[in-house]
Amino acid sequence: MPDIIYQIIGWSGSALLIIAYVLVSSKKLGPESVQYQLINLGGALCLLIYALYTVAYPFVLVNFIWLIIGLNFLYKIYRKADKTKS
Repeated sequence: MPDIIYQIIGWSGSALLIIAYVLVSSKKLGPESVQYQLINLGGALCLLIYALYTVAYPFVLVNFIWLIIGLNFLYKIYRKADKTKS
């Protein structure tokens, strides 16, 4: 892939994390909302791809952990929703 594609992915990831932070800080989304977690996951995934491309291993680790945390909370949200439906 051309370098510009990775640049776009990296900037998009940064934008998504900032948007998620603004939305939760302004209480437009709750930290346990699916929308917040998906925006966060998207940002972490984009930044993980960019960090791998730039061989920035400390940022690979941070974004990988960020992604795992987001997936874990998304799983908990869905599991909680399933319990309330039963």
